[in-house]
Amino acid sequence: MDISPRQQGAIRARAHHASARTDFLDRIAPFFAGRDVIGGPLLLATLIALVCTNSPFRQDYERLWDMPLTIMLGDLSVRHSLAEWIDHALLPLFFIIIGTDVKRELVRGELSRWRTAAFPIAGAAGGMRSPCSSIC
Repeated sequence: MDISPRQQGAIRARAHHASARTDFLDRIAPFFAGRDVIGGPLLLATLIALVCTNSPFRQDYERLWDMPLTIMLGDLSVRHSLAEWIDHALLPLFFIIIGTDVKRELVRGELSRWRTAAFPIAGAAGGMRSPCSSIC
């Protein structure tokens, strides 16, 4: 993952003004670089969720997810909590996108050759088998 010259300049400017944060910024900068920004926002959302869940603001954070959200179209309306909207609308969309990305990699990408695909396939199979072995 390459960092663009603009991002490198921003990192250098921050490092000049706050040298204590330089090491940390150098480590997380690749997560936010490139055209396909995936790791950075996901990492940031995870950290925010962990901090909010384990802070004095826990009750407010839980209330946020339980807040009702209604979509109306004429006389028709659908009302669910924010968490339910994510579960029923955004997660299926996420898995469709991931599925098409995996298929593209298996057909035309890095995983199209058996030697490069063997290890990720074994890891996925082990990940599916592991939870079942403790339950089944």
